[in-house]
Amino acid sequence: MPSPIKFTPQDIQPIIESIMQFANSIETYDSTVQYINKNITKPDTQYFEVLVNDGVKRQNKKYHSKIHFKIDIGMNASLLKSVLIGPKTLAPTLAPKSHHIAADYHGTRVFIFPTKKVRSKNCCAFYDGNLIFKSYIKTDQPLEEFLMENPVILGNLVQKASWAISYYKYHPMMHQKDMDSFLVNMEKIKLIDKTQTIRNIPFMQTMEHLRQFLFDTLISHHASQIAPTTEDAKNHLKKNKDDIFILSERFGYIPDAQKMIKYHNLRDSLAHPDNTKHLGGPHLPDNCMQIKEDFEAILTSLLHGQNIKIISIDAEKTPHPQGTLMQMPDMDSFNNVYAYQLMEQLDAAQNLLKIYTLPTKTNGKSLTGKKKLEALNVLGVLSQNDINNLENATKTRNGFAHGSIASLPTNDLFKNNKNVHTVLRNITQYQKEREQYLC
Repeated sequence: MPSPIKFTPQDIQPIIESIMQFANSIETYDSTVQYINKNITKPDTQYFEVLVNDGVKRQNKKYHSKIHFKIDIGMNASLLKSVLIGPKTLAPTLAPKSHHIAADYHGTRVFIFPTKKVRSKNCCAFYDGNLIFKSYIKTDQPLEEFLMENPVILGNLVQKASWAISYYKYHPMMHQKDMDSFLVNMEKIKLIDKTQTIRNIPFMQTMEHLRQFLFDTLISHHASQIAPTTEDAKNHLKKNKDDIFILSERFGYIPDAQKMIKYHNLRDSLAHPDNTKHLGGPHLPDNCMQIKEDFEAILTSLLHGQNIKIISIDAEKTPHPQGTLMQMPDMDSFNNVYAYQLMEQLDAAQNLLKIYTLPTKTNGKSLTGKKKLEALNVLGVLSQNDINNLENATKTRNGFAHGSIASLPTNDLFKNNKNVHTVLRNITQYQKEREQYLC
């Protein structure tokens, strides 16, 4: 049924545009998944190659302190003061001054033990003599220094170690082809999982624009049916967001309130991801066509159309049926991935900062916003530059989350992500030094 008011496309332009972007992101995701499944056939060896059993050459098994170092996963904190020296020495040897790098990958902690002698070029990480990670890094810079300056390459090694060592522990007699096949499959899973986030921003913005539009419509036309005064009606809807959709269905604006409540709850979960649980955390379904159709049903109601559909501008060469909305081509779809990555990184930073006890406001409530960042600066956790970077990134993040920013140049998103990554590294370093001091 059509809504009680016939709205024009101009009245709901933000909703239409965000649904179009969502539809575009679905097509981009689907085509990218097809590309990944078809074209990812060999393990990534840009920085490190994983070699196992029959894939390890005899010369690579011979340990040399200048090019070899130990790598392991899941070691407990007490072993941080130890280092495994040499591929044949499986028991930890006490070395209080040993260098190590510890990093997490989705719940698995990876420990890397490069000595000062180890250079990046031609080095090899040993789990044992039959599982190594051979470097293809071009520079002769000390490895520890190079990895800390290049988080993407460090992440590449940590990811490979997390996958390969875990698999090797259960299949120690495997052949190289088995490891290659496993790594290809894991690489596909990772790429597809990351590509899924291309749809998150337009989905979130659609729900944000829709909720705000329905809120404004209910207040403008039905406030007296909701509460005694307009102000009371506003307060009621702000405190009871589900009622925005329930009342909108009751008054005939949308066809299914429960679906929109479900989608809005998903929108809120996506807006506050838990970085440590990303793979098992909130996510859109692999097939989002039902969500798209539910959004189209709302457009049909609000615009008094006839089964309105959003289609790609290149989907058909023939004239389009009445009621069809043309989808504009979007050349910056993958910026949605970088924008959502910013949300994940900021959420990770907030989680790391929760461990610190801060003063409260005069009313007893916790500090928020800039006041909280300034208090962390006083503690020494954050520098002034960290505060500036977090404020700028948070402003960008909020713009995407609430729909006031539809897109940004790729360089701006990369800059924000790089700055927040630096803040994360600074926070982690501060915590590490603090733990060592307390010990």
